[in-house]
Amino acid sequence: MSSDEEDFSDVSTDFDDISTDYEEYYTTDYEDDDDEDDDDMLTPQPVPFRECLRMLDTALSASNPPVLPRWCASEQIGIIDDPMLLIHGHQRYLSIPMNTREARRFIRKSEPFDMKIDIVDGISFVPTVCQIPVNSFSILNPQWTTKVEPYLKQTCVAQTLQLDPNQIELKLSNLLLLEPCQFPRQFTWAKDKQNPSTIAKLFISLPSIYNGGKETITYYKEKHVFDLSEKDSNKSSFYTIVPMSNECKHEIDFISSGYKLVLVYDIISLSSNIFYNVDINETIMIRVGRILETYIRKLENDYQGYLSKIILPFSDTFIMGNNPLLHGNDRVIGTILRRTIEQYHSDKFLLYQGIIQPNRSNDGTVHACRLLTDLNLIVPNKTNTLFNHIDLCLGNCNETYSGNIFLRKTRTDQGNFVSFEQFTVPIWCIVPVNHKYNILIDNIPRVLTHLEHNLIPHHHYTEAFLLIDWLLTTTKKINFNTKSLLHQLVRLLPNKTITDKVIVIIRQLFEHKKFLEQFFPMILKQEYDDIVYLLKYSKDTNIQLYIHQVFQNVLKRKSRDKDKIRLAIKFIGILSTRNIDLSFLLVLIHELLSNIFKPNNPMLSINDLANLLALLSISIDSFQPSCQIISQQIIRQIKITTTTTMTSSTTTHLLRAVLVPTLIQIHRQFIDANQMFQKRKRTPVTNFPPWFLSLYQTCLSLLNAYCNSSPPIPTYDNISDNFQTHYCSICEELFTFLQNTNIFEKTFLIPKDKIYHFNKIVNKFTPLIINVKPMTSDNENHQIYIMKMSTDDEEIWRENNLLRSLLTHIQLSNDTEDQSDMTRSKRFKSSL
Repeated sequence: MSSDEEDFSDVSTDFDDISTDYEEYYTTDYEDDDDEDDDDMLTPQPVPFRECLRMLDTALSASNPPVLPRWCASEQIGIIDDPMLLIHGHQRYLSIPMNTREARRFIRKSEPFDMKIDIVDGISFVPTVCQIPVNSFSILNPQWTTKVEPYLKQTCVAQTLQLDPNQIELKLSNLLLLEPCQFPRQFTWAKDKQNPSTIAKLFISLPSIYNGGKETITYYKEKHVFDLSEKDSNKSSFYTIVPMSNECKHEIDFISSGYKLVLVYDIISLSSNIFYNVDINETIMIRVGRILETYIRKLENDYQGYLSKIILPFSDTFIMGNNPLLHGNDRVIGTILRRTIEQYHSDKFLLYQGIIQPNRSNDGTVHACRLLTDLNLIVPNKTNTLFNHIDLCLGNCNETYSGNIFLRKTRTDQGNFVSFEQFTVPIWCIVPVNHKYNILIDNIPRVLTHLEHNLIPHHHYTEAFLLIDWLLTTTKKINFNTKSLLHQLVRLLPNKTITDKVIVIIRQLFEHKKFLEQFFPMILKQEYDDIVYLLKYSKDTNIQLYIHQVFQNVLKRKSRDKDKIRLAIKFIGILSTRNIDLSFLLVLIHELLSNIFKPNNPMLSINDLANLLALLSISIDSFQPSCQIISQQIIRQIKITTTTTMTSSTTTHLLRAVLVPTLIQIHRQFIDANQMFQKRKRTPVTNFPPWFLSLYQTCLSLLNAYCNSSPPIPTYDNISDNFQTHYCSICEELFTFLQNTNIFEKTFLIPKDKIYHFNKIVNKFTPLIINVKPMTSDNENHQIYIMKMSTDDEEIWRENNLLRSLLTHIQLSNDTEDQSDMTRSKRFKSSL
């Protein structure tokens, strides 16, 4: 609310002038030119958002009642039943009013009560107050709980503070005894020992004989003094209500004589709108309701300048503390907002109470947007708890009429207004129901978790569809996992009552920009399972068309991206193993090839080409020309690799991981495809296309070259440095072997007693492969076989031999003439 009182009076007058036009929700400008026609005299102008905020601010600020609701009280109850307080360990309950003997009996079982220590002239005094905790005494009188406590809640608390008795609960806290003391006592309540829902303390002063004990309750500069000591305290009881706030001070003046027995209750709130129950004028609700109706109409019609929430700050007199105390005109305004929305717009608005703060970066930079934190829904929704509490969302400075919301005003002791900055300001936030998901835009993971664990399992489908529709249609920049959302939708397809709606949403998801961006890579098995489920079991007859469009659009986004091509090959390859309709796979492959063979596209790697060739083998007849081009590219890259690579490890890796498995797979496809062809034509020979034979011969020739040639013999530097000046015959033989660059391997015969010496020298040289074999006919000597080869080279050599063995086991036709006849046949169909 605006704190400038002069402005309020002016604005209120303006508001009264236009209030009669609410039926049309327009303000009217008049022309004084008498020459104009009647049709041009009046031109209705829609209410802009700023004007709507001004009208709402004015209406709420003008709602001050003649008497504000009370926030503290202390009054006489009268004569009530004796609670019959029995301290555990005693045989009889305390007699009231208490005498000195009863007080001593109380003190012996009590423990000190922590109160603020007063300091006078540098001397500290510990106030004499003792307590009996709630678990150390009992109330024996059954009438107390059935009659007295309901009276205290209904009459003393609810009516006095204008609270709903159904929204509060009284819970016994402790029993206090105030002894004579020369100084005032100030109550302090440890926050960590109190119920977080406690809004106030209720002190019941039981009949006692004492002098003094005047009570003072202070909240900042507002002070209330209650002196009930002269009102027949030995017969009557009194109650005092003290707000539970660190900023509220409760002081009891010194007692000159006697004892004061006090029963303390916690007043616990059972509702978030506990304070919004004061008596208000019905006409104000109607006025505010019409303004909100104007706001929602313009917002839904996308009128320029209308924002999706309204922020209303508390009054300048409200100061945030550790335990905020809502009182004064803020309670009135909050009640107006709550009751207006509940009575006129319960299905159109959500009302929150929370905190607004500046939005600062770690470096201290202040941003234009504000932080809304700790937003609590005034009327919680039991079916959709997602909106009951919002930890954080962003606010716009244009969503409030108050301008600089952090610039507050306060009145000095002299009565003057001074400005000050307060960076934690309590607010109300009005959110249209149709735009409620916008306040969750900064916590999308929580939204998806709520969808997965709350809405869908509990069959709240209407709310779930609203949430998903917001995710897919909002213009806000949000980041969410579209494939996870698809999985949630797939889970709903078996439900026949909502199948059609789910199909429509899945189509919307397929067209969403985020889904196209996140389609690749597919990492989780579940992601493939969802696509397979749609292709196999969806009742959408056009599902193949939509998935093909997704695949097409994904490839078009970055057609020159080799990683995307690789992922697309993998995607189709995995689908081909899941019993998907072959015609659909062929459509995807054609789409993939049309992107690969575009002019100026970068060359794919051998791995990608081999995987693509293996993929095309599912229908060799359809992709014969493409296979020819791809095999030629593979052969060309193999030749480049073998001429530029110094070691055989790279080529061996390609052969082992890609080329040989690809050839074996394609060969198997040929065999399977030709079995049916042979039955029809009764041809005993399996013919292979030239591109396959060429690729096969290239790989086999490469393997033969590696396997039939000896590995390069390594040389050893500084051989002489590793041998002693006077070395034995064994050392001489080993020295000669290492120096000779033409000898690759040799077997040494080493006496048993020389093995250690021999090993000591041999271990100084790498790479060497040593194989020791004891001689069966001679127990005194060992055969040691040494090759000048590293372990890695040996492994590569073994792998090459194994790969060659695998290729040679592929049964190819040896009849060249048959092969030529096959290549001239029309068996293969063109794909390009």
